[in-house]
Amino acid sequence: MIENIIHVVVALINLICIGYLIYVIAGLIRYGKNVFQHRHKVLSIIILVLTIVHISSQKKNDDESKSMNFTSTVVIPKNIFMDDSFFNNISMFTQKIDNSNTYEVIASFSGLNLGVDFQEKNTQVVSENNQLSIQLRYVKIYSIYGVTIYKQPKTIAKALDGN
Repeated sequence: MIENIIHVVVALINLICIGYLIYVIAGLIRYGKNVFQHRHKVLSIIILVLTIVHISSQKKNDDESKSMNFTSTVVIPKNIFMDDSFFNNISMFTQKIDNSNTYEVIASFSGLNLGVDFQEKNTQVVSENNQLSIQLRYVKIYSIYGVTIYKQPKTIAKALDGN
């Protein structure tokens, strides 16, 4: 519950920063540099500087997704929903390789991502007591306007029953 509240607060702060940036840019176009002469001069300059730093430090997204191969005699479902809530949707997609019992697994993160990012660390398939389960370790990264404020390591496990 508290995690969802933090998620919403981070998203709202990011939306406010983006809205204020649009306000400042519109003021610059309309009034020139006189937009900095009002009472929010320092805040306007900080938002503009953070925008420039954020845009210049953007990382290129790796188009290569992390994947893992494992062998199983149990039929594995194609979509495995690890966490399906309003703010997060974490899924594992499996694909059978050729006609063997080998599967490829790819993690997918989606949801309300404004200010919250996911970084996959490790995926494992564990067999205990003749029960297969898939385990995903990742880091949830909270940032306000591109500045990381908190990193939360998380682990999710889901039983693979073949249904």
